[in-house]
Amino acid sequence: MKLIPFKKDDDRLVDEFLEGNSKSRLAAEELYKRYASKMLNYCRKYCSNRDDAEEILQEGFITIFASLSQFQRQGSFEGWMKTIFRRKAFRMYHEKAVKNDVILRAFEGEMEEKSDTINAETINFDAEFYQNLLDQLPDGYRFVLLLAMDNYSHQEIANELGISVGTSKSQLSKARAMMRKFIAEETQKERNYGSMGK
Repeated sequence: MKLIPFKKDDDRLVDEFLEGNSKSRLAAEELYKRYASKMLNYCRKYCSNRDDAEEILQEGFITIFASLSQFQRQGSFEGWMKTIFRRKAFRMYHEKAVKNDVILRAFEGEMEEKSDTINAETINFDAEFYQNLLDQLPDGYRFVLLLAMDNYSHQEIANELGISVGTSKSQLSKARAMMRKFIAEETQKERNYGSMGK
């Protein structure tokens, strides 16, 4: 009977990596294996294609290992990593926009709403369908919607993205409207397909 080794907790792996001895490389490899697939899926939500998500994943892990000593352990290790990957995605978007001399259309416009917090809508579809819808959103819309679904307030979103609270509210409203439109179109396609099969 093959014994399955006990899976070390994140704190232990972080400690081993920071020791700087022969265990460091093994700890880094185990952390990467443990989280690479999950973090790639997380990055993919913020990117319109897999190539960008993979680039962010690699750059993100480089940053994570370079700054692991700064992990304060006040929250989860996974949550700390997600913050790094998310900010990498935002930076990539802004850099591409500047490089191509593109105005960040996704951050244009102001629309006031009464509430300063967001009751995020949960969209219950399979992952592939959901990702396909997200890919159709402009980057700015997608960022605001994803942060809203993670229960960030408009002020927190504004701080994270470097935009105004009014712009956050506007982009969330527009993102939801686009998602409803996409869903309605896909639903109609399914109905039409179903009726043809009868």
